[in-house]
Amino acid sequence: MFRIRPEQLEILTESGFEGQIIDHVREFFPEACADLGMERLWILVREAIKQARAHGLEEGPHICLFVDLTFIFGRDFDSQPWAEEILGDASLAVQRDVQMLRLKHAAFDRLDAMETHA
Repeated sequence: MFRIRPEQLEILTESGFEGQIIDHVREFFPEACADLGMERLWILVREAIKQARAHGLEEGPHICLFVDLTFIFGRDFDSQPWAEEILGDASLAVQRDVQMLRLKHAAFDRLDAMETHA
């Protein structure tokens, strides 16, 4: 009988989560995913998840939003002033749902501004 050590289980669980995110982005960003190819897609998703966690995001929906914004605005979107202000707001660290809602609204505002200037 095989035994799975806790650290192995964590890796398996994380791989499953990454796979769910991959499925999600392939559904909502098919062209970008096709352009990247599977290997680069996995790397981008892993990096985005790591960045999200560096900002203290742990819940699946919050990480998924972060990954979505990475696909929309690029890998360094979190260092842009509009995102950095929200992600760096320590008062929101205990209110992640509020923080993510603000981030989402700021992203929509940013997209609207980009469309207006296009």
